[in-house]
Amino acid sequence: VVFQRETMSTWNTYDKSVWFRLFRDKLKKDFNPSSELILDPSISHACIAAIIRLNPEYPSDENLHPFDMLYIRRAIKKGDPWSGQIAYPGGRHEKDETLQETAERETMEEIGLDISKRTGNYECIGYCHKMDITRGKN
Repeated sequence: VVFQRETMSTWNTYDKSVWFRLFRDKLKKDFNPSSELILDPSISHACIAAIIRLNPEYPSDENLHPFDMLYIRRAIKKGDPWSGQIAYPGGRHEKDETLQETAERETMEEIGLDISKRTGNYECIGYCHKMDITRGKN
């Protein structure tokens, strides 16, 4: 789970940053603090990035939700069981990278967004639990 930091200056004007801190701190409690899950090398793995940001329109329109969640629409490809579905950016884990590096790489490849630490605009606040997904045949 990744939070976008760059909109905080907008929110400080409206003193709404308390929403950001409360929501972020709640998520930090709910998610695992470490990405170093033990992965079974005999099967393939994937990783996604759930990217949340403060909605910059919220202070001026309180009918809107204070947070935005980033989703993508998967490319439409024949034979792909997830073709055209709404999803988080993510994809196949490569053996030489951490799960966080997988999410960062896949997000950059799929939508051109750099969520790595080096940008300073995003903060990884935790990791979801491991989930096994079985891919059926078409």
